[in-house]
Amino acid sequence: TRSSTNFNDQGAGLVVENSATATLIRCAFVRNRSLGLAVRSLGRLAASHLVVSDTAVSAATGVDGAGLDAYEAGQLTLDHAFFARNHSAGLAVTGTTATLQDVEVRATTRSVADDASSGLLFGSGSSVSLQRLRVSQSERVGALLNNARVTGTDLVVADSQVISGAGTDGAGLAVQGGNDSRNKRPYCFVSTRLSKMTTMPRSEAVRMRRPNPWRNFKMDSGR
Repeated sequence: TRSSTNFNDQGAGLVVENSATATLIRCAFVRNRSLGLAVRSLGRLAASHLVVSDTAVSAATGVDGAGLDAYEAGQLTLDHAFFARNHSAGLAVTGTTATLQDVEVRATTRSVADDASSGLLFGSGSSVSLQRLRVSQSERVGALLNNARVTGTDLVVADSQVISGAGTDGAGLAVQGGNDSRNKRPYCFVSTRLSKMTTMPRSEAVRMRRPNPWRNFKMDSGR
């Protein structure tokens, strides 16, 4: 989907808003612009075996390009989802209730005009429950928590990258504001650049290969 140069979110793959409800099974959103999917204004989305990849930045502003952005009191449920090569954020949840299970977020990079990026963003007012979530190869920050409530098991943040051209950041996990973050298992595994947190037992790396919807979209669209 291509966007207009006059509106920021035109070109999005799917927008669920104004109390609408969408249920998706085995759907792929590839090479859209501004947003792969948006859930907002009390919208509700439940998706299983979802693929969102290669979302481009907005033609109007040069920012955004997120894989999935849920905000404004929405509800989000994901079961087996794969996000790859999106911009700004692979998966962003703000002011929304989300349940995430068997999700992988890979290779999220900055947008052209904005150096803020994270593979995973849980923003202010969000309440998130997660099981088996892997974030890898994110530029700047793997997972960013900002005034969010997060409870989960089996989270892996791996191989975060420094900002291209700047050589800075590369954190695995960044926590800001008054977060309430709990991992029901007594560990969180992180392997990053420019971070003092570098722990990932082999057993956990094997276990976290489970998400793979459509075998990670035919091994990352290699068909």
